[in-house]
Amino acid sequence: MKTILDVFTKAAKEDPEFPLFTYHDVDAQTEIVMTIGELYQKALGVAYLLKGMAEPQSRIVLIFDSSLPFIYSFFGCLMAGMVAIPMLIPKETTHAKPIQDFFNQTKASAILTNEESVLQLSFFMNLFLPDVSIPCISVEGLEVPEKIEELNISIKPEDLVYLQHTSGLTHVPKDVMVAHGNLMNHLLIAQEFFDLTKTDKIGFWLSHAHYMGLVMGVLLPVYAKVETHFMKRDQFHDAPYNFMKMISDQKITVTFGTSSGYQLCVQKVSEEQRDTLDLHPWRMACIGGEHIRKDVVENFTNFYTPCGFKMETFAPEYGLSEATLFVSGKKAGEELHFLDYGKVVKRPLPQNRPDGAHVKICTSSGTISKYEKVMIVNPDTKEAVEDGVEGEIWVLGDHAAQGYWMNPEQTEETFHAHLSKGDTAKSYLRTGDLGVIYHDELFLTGRIKELIIIQDQNYYPEDIEWTSEHAHEDLQGCSAAAFSIEEEGKEALVVIQEIKGEYDHELKTQEVIDSIRQCILHEHSLSPAVIILVFPGSLMKTYRGKIQRYKAREAFLNNTLYLIAEWRRKDLRISA
Repeated sequence: MKTILDVFTKAAKEDPEFPLFTYHDVDAQTEIVMTIGELYQKALGVAYLLKGMAEPQSRIVLIFDSSLPFIYSFFGCLMAGMVAIPMLIPKETTHAKPIQDFFNQTKASAILTNEESVLQLSFFMNLFLPDVSIPCISVEGLEVPEKIEELNISIKPEDLVYLQHTSGLTHVPKDVMVAHGNLMNHLLIAQEFFDLTKTDKIGFWLSHAHYMGLVMGVLLPVYAKVETHFMKRDQFHDAPYNFMKMISDQKITVTFGTSSGYQLCVQKVSEEQRDTLDLHPWRMACIGGEHIRKDVVENFTNFYTPCGFKMETFAPEYGLSEATLFVSGKKAGEELHFLDYGKVVKRPLPQNRPDGAHVKICTSSGTISKYEKVMIVNPDTKEAVEDGVEGEIWVLGDHAAQGYWMNPEQTEETFHAHLSKGDTAKSYLRTGDLGVIYHDELFLTGRIKELIIIQDQNYYPEDIEWTSEHAHEDLQGCSAAAFSIEEEGKEALVVIQEIKGEYDHELKTQEVIDSIRQCILHEHSLSPAVIILVFPGSLMKTYRGKIQRYKAREAFLNNTLYLIAEWRRKDLRISA
């Protein structure tokens, strides 16, 4: 079986001058182009460095902003037979404990980074992780000989290619083991949906440590040999117009991003800036990584229609790192479908989504590949349910990863699930996500572990959070976390809401709290037990920008939140 390294090597030898990656440095106003031949030579230099310091299948941590050095370091790991672990640069002391646990578990042999980050990382490690001893090396200082022999590394499909550090959205972060065989099967599925050709151009801003940024922004371009343009995540967030201008100037045809990213392109781009753009060549705007809202898709389409953008350009995808990435998706040019949850979806358990609430509309995540099988399963009985019935999404395919690093119990539970009836021999991947298949399309509806169940009614935290965030004008652009606590054997709702501006006035904070209470009651027929206002940035997020609700719950129960204001129901009695 071919590996991504075989594909990379073949392309570098046959067409070394092909301009595979272009890094757009917005701050310096420069573009750095790297041909596939240059990338290959630099990767070979990294491989020779690693070969001299570690055995094959040793773990190598890659800590970079999105950059060309990350890409050739990643492929250098592959050439040396190592296991790459992409990570973001740690910047907060709150990250110290999980990072220490991470290094202790993975027993990484080295950290590769760039010149700028060596001092920053060394300072962080010495100050917060004094017990972790690991060399930190800049790949930018490597001298690559003009003539360098290839490394003859034997790679099997079951050998690991990288560990994907999970976000820790609903749990303690884990490291997903992705093998060469998993990756190649995933890229086969991805190419089926995206149908990339040499006339395409890819554009993205996601971090290379993000599973979508790595797989779709680095590995898929090599697999399909497609010219790719990218910029740093922070530069995108600061000024999304730069990304939109890159799409226009470079005639980008395919992009990968998140719902919040497309939302920023509406919120932080002026009409005057928009009118300078030509988006007619753009054929696929892939959107995934988080809950996809209809209003985000519609607002983006309405704003950029004058530039040539069309609704059908959006291509929602559903995936997770445990499946390498891709599970379902919409193909280019297909109509985008939405589902009226309250009217269509059948539910084995009582639900409460009142008429008129915004939350009843779900966005299609497209169809299922012919190379995999997706089942909707009752998570309690483990029986497959019929189309139109909500349940847990289970996945069967060779793109499903090997499991979690050094975590056999969680690996067995997540990657080796069996149906209780029918074909009970096959092992499925349990995604932990709830969804429904309707007219052969997959619709994501929520997460099992985050369901808030009050008086036998199921509520989705992201729906309540959306209501809270839009309850008052001073909450626009601020994050919320909704979760349940135990109150004398029953569940009660807690909402923590960030709020912008200075709030010294008790009447003003009470006005905001009252708005949140009334909107949640109106939209969901649900009364919160606790509403807390906190400063912007108070809610813990993953490095992908997602709210860690379990962290918010821990902070609430441990009384470690720095409050602006708090309201509690008078008769509230929290269970110990």
